[in-house]
Amino acid sequence: MKIKRLASSGLFFLLIACSNNSSTSTHTDIDATTFDTWRQSPNVLVLDVRTPDEFAAGHVEGALNVDYYASDFENQLKNLPKKDTVLVYCASGRRSSASVEALKKAGFTYIGNLTGGYNNYKNR
Repeated sequence: MKIKRLASSGLFFLLIACSNNSSTSTHTDIDATTFDTWRQSPNVLVLDVRTPDEFAAGHVEGALNVDYYASDFENQLKNLPKKDTVLVYCASGRRSSASVEALKKAGFTYIGNLTGGYNNYKNR
């Protein structure tokens, strides 16, 4: 299991290192174990796109909440600190998947989307 995590982390950093063109954005869907490993890396922003009530009921430690349904959602994304990587999640994966293009437009280079969302993450 540790080897699998190391391999996943190595692939992750290889993808970042190879994407030296800041106008190119890449995203991948990742499982809960990989998400948890990657979120502990330096220069990573963990983004929760659920509603504030959902966020208050429980969230990934260190996550920043930006409500997908907010009228200024895309503008809020543009004002976030630009990290090498943003890891995005919602409740089930639908809103976070829909957020990927907005995150690319906002200038994020590498985007990891948590498959199954927070529901999957907390039940792992």
